[in-house]
Amino acid sequence: ASNAINVFNRSSSSPSGELTFVEVVKTGINGVQGLTAAQSVTVSPDGNHVYAVGTYDDALVSFNRSNVNGTLTFTGMHKDGLSGVDGLDAPYMVKVSPDGNHVYVSATDDNSISIFDRNAMTGALTFNNKVTNSNLSVVLGFDISPDGNNIYVASHAQGKVVVFSRNS
Repeated sequence: ASNAINVFNRSSSSPSGELTFVEVVKTGINGVQGLTAAQSVTVSPDGNHVYAVGTYDDALVSFNRSNVNGTLTFTGMHKDGLSGVDGLDAPYMVKVSPDGNHVYVSATDDNSISIFDRNAMTGALTFNNKVTNSNLSVVLGFDISPDGNNIYVASHAQGKVVVFSRNS
């Protein structure tokens, strides 16, 4: 309900991995948009970028991440129905592929997975495509295999796990 992402540093020297609060990034502050009902957050494999979804905003939000202190800088938002973006109606989960080349978003109301091409240097995203089929209904969670070859999607209403081959 806070429409925000809380950032913490984790102590690598502490056996317990103690957390220290760094900042809160919130919709409506410092130009940040798209985090209403923030549902899922992921960090790129290189640690330089963070992506989140705002379920009520139908949005995928991008940030640059400082490797020094972990602070986030808002860089942009992709919104369902704007600039050719499709498949972000009630986004639920976001993940970056193991190779860092793509960002995937599940959307419960679109019954789909949206694919974004990712520029590994800048973290910028470009909408690629929306994938759906008759076995996808109320798409919630999904995962990408460690080798990046497959995506496993939970189709909640169908009671199925649907497997897609991934072309990296």
